[in-house]
Amino acid sequence: MKYIKDKASTIKVGAYITSYKDTCCTQKIIGSLLLQSHKIDFVFIVDNSPSDLKLVVPVNHTIKYCPENIGVAGGLNIAIQWFLNKKYDFLWIFDQDSLPEFDTLKILLKEFDYLQSSKIPVGIISPAIVDVQTKSLLLCGYRTPFKLNWQNPNQDYFYREKLYQCDVVITSGSLINLQAAKNIPLPNPDLFIDGVDWEYCLNMKKHGYHVCVSEKTTMQHNFGTYLTHLNQNHPIYIYSSLRYYYINRNHTYIETRLSNNPYYKTLSYLHRLQSLIKKIGKIIIYEPDQKLIKIWASCLGFYHGLIGKLGKTWLP
Repeated sequence: MKYIKDKASTIKVGAYITSYKDTCCTQKIIGSLLLQSHKIDFVFIVDNSPSDLKLVVPVNHTIKYCPENIGVAGGLNIAIQWFLNKKYDFLWIFDQDSLPEFDTLKILLKEFDYLQSSKIPVGIISPAIVDVQTKSLLLCGYRTPFKLNWQNPNQDYFYREKLYQCDVVITSGSLINLQAAKNIPLPNPDLFIDGVDWEYCLNMKKHGYHVCVSEKTTMQHNFGTYLTHLNQNHPIYIYSSLRYYYINRNHTYIETRLSNNPYYKTLSYLHRLQSLIKKIGKIIIYEPDQKLIKIWASCLGFYHGLIGKLGKTWLP
């Protein structure tokens, strides 16, 4: 089946946005989606803010107001189910602090069509990510730090120039093939924020679907508060204690459960411990305030990830 058709195309693409306390950024991404060269049929927004952002969406849309804050994972869970029930073909997902190029969707669909015609089962395809603050190409897909059970170690990751497979892409900017999504578990709402992309992408791969990046198009994304006086090639970001907790908890939980091979499982535990030590060192050197609470949040998150204690367990 070809996914790029003429103007009479019946391919339905929906968009999803997670919004939290920022009307300006959310309106910018809404505007960017409306300017895409390939039409988006519907926009679904989860507003996790404590008070209604009063968003203006001049296209068919639904806004689900969740003042209790269900996080990125909870919102994705709802949106994927909604678009599956409405028989959409693709779902394009975003955080509020991202901006794709005007033809990004068109390019991703063309890349998907190429892979589909090559008999490659694609679950997710993403643009390359540019740091909005440094303007540098920062993220082009993660590779897991240890071998996964279902990977072929001799696999060629490149399909063609600027199009390749990886293990994980960030949630924002990901174009989900809903024909694949209906065959895998929904995102785990207990992850709340951080690591949601890892879990979902690795579930795709576990079920035989490829996760891909196309460097033919880019998306600007804000990764957090950036220390501009440091080398742009090695950016340092500072976070709240909440983010430190969920980053350490969720990645520890996910990565220590990826492999049943004792050797790689041991490596994953050592890798997460090494990551925790580096996080603590970064907090001590670079964080301007609340160093002790951020160190505690990181350590507690690491411990809860080891024992599998999930949910919305660290509150702002």
